[in-house]
Amino acid sequence: MGKMSSAKKRINHTGRKKILCDAIDIELHSASMGEPLMATPRLDLSEMKLPDDAAVVIEAYYKSSGMRFDCGTVGKLNLPPKIELDQFDPSVSILFRIKVVDTGQQPGRLVASAERIRPRSDEEEKGRRSIFPIKELDLGHEVWRTDLDQDAGPVLKLNYRIPGFKQAILDNPMMRGLLLPAALRPVLEEIARNPAFDEDDEADWKRDWVTFCRDQLGADPDDIDRSDDEGKETWIRTATQKFCQDIGFVDAIVASVKEDVQ
Repeated sequence: MGKMSSAKKRINHTGRKKILCDAIDIELHSASMGEPLMATPRLDLSEMKLPDDAAVVIEAYYKSSGMRFDCGTVGKLNLPPKIELDQFDPSVSILFRIKVVDTGQQPGRLVASAERIRPRSDEEEKGRRSIFPIKELDLGHEVWRTDLDQDAGPVLKLNYRIPGFKQAILDNPMMRGLLLPAALRPVLEEIARNPAFDEDDEADWKRDWVTFCRDQLGADPDDIDRSDDEGKETWIRTATQKFCQDIGFVDAIVASVKEDVQ
């Protein structure tokens, strides 16, 4: 009682083709203070057998705000080398969608699309996106926080007013051990509360996190009784313990302290 499968399947009644993640790469470039965000889009539609004269559009959006970029047609793709995202605050988690629109027999009909595309940062390799990206922003008097957007997924935000903060986390095992498990907890709480995702939606962030919890942490969200708060808390603690064990926080901190003493 209270248990439910995390994977949900959606039926496509429209006949619209789905542009797979492998065909898309959007790189989001870090913005200097006072500068707008910039992105470099890459798109390969050659394997999809779409009408050559269909229009290609990229949309960037955050909640109700959006920007549209016309990118030519399927046959004559004209992707801008960089798009300027000056309508967005650099602190928000921007998502993208790609639309291929009929201009022939049924003008305006959506022929193919990709939704909720999460860009990769300019520090990540092409074709790879972190499930828990780090963004350096002005957080005022906050040192760090985990932001959890239901569309874009979780982001670990660090205050860039603190010089060398991100590098200090990477270099200092004590700081990593104190911060990362705490940053992880809100994400695990959300997965424990509702792990449901669309199994056909590659962009669904919960799909990646449920897979991570199940395969890497040995904590299957489908095993949680959603009506049992104590059971959810036990699941969160078990997943956190495995995360800390896999990274080896305690051993790394002990070794670091011994080095400092010597």
